[in-house]
Amino acid sequence: ASAPDSICDGSSATVNLTVSNVLSTDSVQVDYSVNGTPQSPLMFYGPGSHSFTISSSVLVATSAPSTNYWVRLDTVTNTTSTAVCAGLVADSLLIRVDTASVGGTTDGAVTVCYGNNSGTITLSGNIGSVVYWESSNDMIGWVQINNTTSSQGYANLTDTTWYRAISKNGACGLAYSTATAVTVRELPLATVVGG
Repeated sequence: ASAPDSICDGSSATVNLTVSNVLSTDSVQVDYSVNGTPQSPLMFYGPGSHSFTISSSVLVATSAPSTNYWVRLDTVTNTTSTAVCAGLVADSLLIRVDTASVGGTTDGAVTVCYGNNSGTITLSGNIGSVVYWESSNDMIGWVQINNTTSSQGYANLTDTTWYRAISKNGACGLAYSTATAVTVRELPLATVVGG
């Protein structure tokens, strides 16, 4: 049997299996369990490749970052023959259910002086791995930063800049953190009037 190595919480999983040693007109019952809990029997006809779906209500991520489920094919029974023949399968596979990605929170907001500044934005509370950071001067257009750590440094900014991190947990989609602003203030000027 085969199935995806991992799925995101809220998704179903399709399991593929091959039935053999039966006639094309035979009906076959496959009994299977998930983490030791028997599921409703499956009915197929004839030999060859078949598939079935395990619903998202069975495959639930109960802890972060993921929950493992063992799917075990227990018996396969030819229900057509007058002599009902059952075979032990004992074939199992692992499906990892990943918790949905969480972007988390960035902090380190500060006001700095034009051109002469440095500091660090830090990320916390995310679920998944940081895949990159982004920066923006207007919160509309974002520029990707190749950084996969939980902190992002800055230096010598001349414009107010927002930073955010993007995380991804396993098979789940991307999640964006909150954005933190480093506000840049112009240097004051004074001129002599008159002479």
